[in-house]
Amino acid sequence: MNKDNKYILLPTFILVLFFPILGLFLMLSIYLCIQPSKQDRKIIYIGIVYAIAFIAYNYLRINGTGDILQYGFSLKKHKLRILQGVPRQIFADAYDARYPVWHILLHIMAKLNLKLAHVNWLAAFCIYGSNLYIIYYLTNIYQEKNADKILIVKFFLFCSFVLVFGSYGNMWAFSWVALGIFQITFLDKKLLGALFILLGIGIHPVGMIPLFALCLSCIFRFKKYYIGIFILIGSILKFSPNISKLFSFSSFLYNKISSYIYGKWSIYRFHNLGEYVYFALILLMIIFISIVLFWELYKKDKREIKEFSNYNNFIAWYFCLALMLVFFRTFGVRLFYDGFLFFIPLFYQVIANREPFNKDFKTKIMYVIWFLMVDIRTFNIFNNAYQIGSGFPSNLFDSPLSFLFK
Repeated sequence: MNKDNKYILLPTFILVLFFPILGLFLMLSIYLCIQPSKQDRKIIYIGIVYAIAFIAYNYLRINGTGDILQYGFSLKKHKLRILQGVPRQIFADAYDARYPVWHILLHIMAKLNLKLAHVNWLAAFCIYGSNLYIIYYLTNIYQEKNADKILIVKFFLFCSFVLVFGSYGNMWAFSWVALGIFQITFLDKKLLGALFILLGIGIHPVGMIPLFALCLSCIFRFKKYYIGIFILIGSILKFSPNISKLFSFSSFLYNKISSYIYGKWSIYRFHNLGEYVYFALILLMIIFISIVLFWELYKKDKREIKEFSNYNNFIAWYFCLALMLVFFRTFGVRLFYDGFLFFIPLFYQVIANREPFNKDFKTKIMYVIWFLMVDIRTFNIFNNAYQIGSGFPSNLFDSPLSFLFK
């Protein structure tokens, strides 16, 4: 640990342990003001994950919306089966079996008589822990001043941490898949990487899309004109509903395509004001990534960093698949909003290669877009859709110690 930092980091870490929400804001503020060592980053990241998990544990949905309600119903069903004397019945039907890891986790928690709050805690730990792990290793591979800070702040602002826990299933799945792909492409840990990918797909089968992109990247090198081809394919799918009949041989595929490509889940819900936020963020992401890929702004002195080469090929293929499916609301939100974390290594390179005084027009446009990629709902602290602990501002002093007296 940096000697100049330890006298402020250790007391702050202790504050995080006792008052996680207040400590989180203080920890982030200190992090932005110091030049942390590797050991400093470990302490800071552990503190951040701990505080976010505390927020998730105390997250309460109060307006009857969000997938979190369905998570609660699923946990109750598992508890009911155990009470009825069928503890081995983890999967109620074939539909449940398509989410094996998710239902196994719920079943274990039901047997331990844990609450939905514990599921939320575990989700937060996995999502934020996975991403901070990736960022930590990126700083070891490619050290550049403040790149990690900018990226962490952007992740918090793009994926609003006060709204993530209303529907975290897809992001949880993606966090494990992203961790697995990182293990394979950067650290050459293929078995461990494959395990994380399978765990992610077991949380939600949407994890098969980045896996497919990884497989494509292992066979083909990305070419820029592929982007146009995939946009064309997506356009054809959008306006050719009869294509769904080609998948009638599989009831699962046919039903999913009918729902998510041509059904109600494929339509952007512009009657909802929050939908405009999603749509704007997706559009800004597409423009930003297109600029990065077309002008190869991830390259250092016009060369690609060797350690990033395989991952860059994967993320270009993932971007193509996401573009093909962006015409369909559910896929668009999942692959670009929840899938923001897949782009973290790409964004890290862009930030590390930035030239603050560059007067190039495309670079200026890129900076403006980066600045605008913010979920403004993050700042709506009086949102009536949820409550965290005792509610703002008194929840700043909510503490795990209170559970000892309940």
